[in-house]
Amino acid sequence: MTWQRILFGVYLFGLVLITVYSLFQAHLLIHYYRWVRKRDRLIAPPIPEGAPDLPYVTVQIALYNERTVAAQVIDAVARFEWPPDRLEIQVLDDSTDETARIVSDKVEEWRAKGLDIKALRRQERAGFKAGALAAGTEAARGDYIAIFDADFLPSPDFLRRMMPYFEDPSVGIVQGRWGHLNLRHSFITRMQAILLDGFYHVEQPGRAFAAYLIRFNGSGGILRKACIEDAGGWSGETLAEDLDLCFRAQLGGWKIHYAHDVVAEAELPLSLDDFKEQQFRWTKGKAQVLRKLNGRLFRARLPRLVKAHAYADICNIFVYLAAFICTVLSVPLAWIVYGTGTFPDYIIDTSFGLISLFIWMHFVAVVLGYHMEGKVRRAWAFAWLFPGTLMTLLGIMFYQTVALFQGFFGGPGEFVRTPKRGAQGVASGYRSSHPLAVTVIESLFTLYFGAALWMDYQIGAVAFVPLHVALMAGYAFVAGYSLVARVGAWVGAARAEEKPSPLQAA
Repeated sequence: MTWQRILFGVYLFGLVLITVYSLFQAHLLIHYYRWVRKRDRLIAPPIPEGAPDLPYVTVQIALYNERTVAAQVIDAVARFEWPPDRLEIQVLDDSTDETARIVSDKVEEWRAKGLDIKALRRQERAGFKAGALAAGTEAARGDYIAIFDADFLPSPDFLRRMMPYFEDPSVGIVQGRWGHLNLRHSFITRMQAILLDGFYHVEQPGRAFAAYLIRFNGSGGILRKACIEDAGGWSGETLAEDLDLCFRAQLGGWKIHYAHDVVAEAELPLSLDDFKEQQFRWTKGKAQVLRKLNGRLFRARLPRLVKAHAYADICNIFVYLAAFICTVLSVPLAWIVYGTGTFPDYIIDTSFGLISLFIWMHFVAVVLGYHMEGKVRRAWAFAWLFPGTLMTLLGIMFYQTVALFQGFFGGPGEFVRTPKRGAQGVASGYRSSHPLAVTVIESLFTLYFGAALWMDYQIGAVAFVPLHVALMAGYAFVAGYSLVARVGAWVGAARAEEKPSPLQAA
């Protein structure tokens, strides 16, 4: 009896944790709607072309083996509407493949046209992206540093629209909104857009409007060089160097302005495995930042609500852990309640889950309002995108839980970049390494929740049927996708080995 009560207590605690986080999200929704009514008045007019006495800006492009996108991002940055004598472009290239040659050719091409552009290369990739940014910042001539990842295509007026927000001397960072170059490519990209835009369209404006701590997202933003130095500079101690720096800066008194009106288009990962690896890195990095800065954040003299929302933001990774534990325990709990009658069935209160589900549905509805035109079309998109996205999130819970524990108890780890295809959709030849053991465990969870459905039928556990259906489908989709991708890679490698080289054929 005691172990049954403990199991139920853990299950209930997980539901409460998820619900508390959801209530914070609901509070951000309120701030979001307040911001919507005033957003047009919060947009600063862009700096006119040809304006005199503009500040010196250094643009940094961080690259590592990005042969499919290196040229296009350099071209995009080189076309910025900013005086050439007030602009420096640094291509921070740690590449070990033909990307280095592509970068060198592009740098020479734009240097011949009068731009101050150079490729900076290090002997070792120490600190990964953070190390490259630190080396570039030390050599930077500009008082402001704009940063872009390899797959970004900022518009020519990016600097003219972002720089006016630095008129406030307390603003150390201005973050633009991420757009999506390949939004409508597939369900995988649409699903990611919903998740990202829930953050960029609702959370970031809500936090910014309420003057809470907000995030710099590592790309599509501009930092005051003095802010970087005052915060202690870039650090390779975590895989989330951007979150680490921006929280240190804000705890040191600097502000971050979120420029929702300025969009920097970027590429979404095309495969589910790439998406999972990206989410793994982000979750692990956030856990590392929480481990590093928790004491400083706890001691910070901030308003209580500001600090509470900062913790809700940086601790949202625990929602994956809580959801994973609750879903695994839902099977024995269903047996205890419906199979043995130890607890009355009314003790299974679904209101916690329904609150969280309703709030997240609201987020998705807001996001689809940006993506779709027309109510009918939007309703249809919601009808098939929301369930699929929900099941995918359920299917990656285990892997995100692994990332959480690795972040708290492991070392910095390797910065595994996300493969990119570029505007032409050409395969990069680079694949993120997805552990086979994870796919096997996800397959076992598919069987686990399939068996749970049979048990639900046998004992009449009706309340758990929708949850177990979603879990079985989610794990089956995630594991099946990974297995098919792995088999395809094996077949492709085998065919490549069998194909004779030109010399053999001759």
